[in-house]
Amino acid sequence: MLTDEQFMSWYRQKPIGPITERDIELATDVQGTQPLLYFLCKGIKAQKIIEIGVADGSTTIPLLKAAKENGGMVWSIDPSPCEDAKRLVSAFGYDDIWKFIQTKSDEFFLTYKDEIHFACIDGDHSWVQVEKDAHNCLSRLAEGGMVIFHDITILPKEITYDSNNLPAKGNYDEECVHGINKALHLALPKYPDIDFLPIIWELRMKNNGQMKISQGYQSAGFAIARKRYSYEGSLNPKLKIVQ
Repeated sequence: MLTDEQFMSWYRQKPIGPITERDIELATDVQGTQPLLYFLCKGIKAQKIIEIGVADGSTTIPLLKAAKENGGMVWSIDPSPCEDAKRLVSAFGYDDIWKFIQTKSDEFFLTYKDEIHFACIDGDHSWVQVEKDAHNCLSRLAEGGMVIFHDITILPKEITYDSNNLPAKGNYDEECVHGINKALHLALPKYPDIDFLPIIWELRMKNNGQMKISQGYQSAGFAIARKRYSYEGSLNPKLKIVQ
């Protein structure tokens, strides 16, 4: 189990204790967002935690640290073997609270029928799959629970979505960022007890320090969907995803 000091040293790319230079080299997929995941997950005392998309373990470790302190478990789903993530989890001592399932998320949810306290969705970024993942997680979300979506963005006002306006296949920016926005635009209004907050902070920078603008929009970071407790009023009765 990582101490707070060790966790922050990993996040800050300074090896301390069990953390090696190789561990830091692997933790690049969402570098800079690990504290957000840890503190959100820890703050709501999440015990049943789902991770869709594992890659190198960049999001797995903060979820496991929170799960350990909350007395919980993390289920991580990815169709790839994710050997680097497995090694990282073992090195940091979290094997006992981690269940890695090498399959597609749709297959996982055929057997997982329990509620979810916290989920991180960063898997297949096509809008069709993200919409499925959103429904699978939001429909199981406990009151006060959160679902985190990666690669949300701010889109130009003129961008709208309908059946004839789909993200371009084969273009990462179009399929990834636009696709996730489209999926949320379709999925979230079906859950009136869900509040939604985009956090546009993981800006991708050019070498000269200028913010990268691609296809007229800004690359981005996470967005939070949270299920209200039954006694809470709505914070966003008129949900708008595309700005």
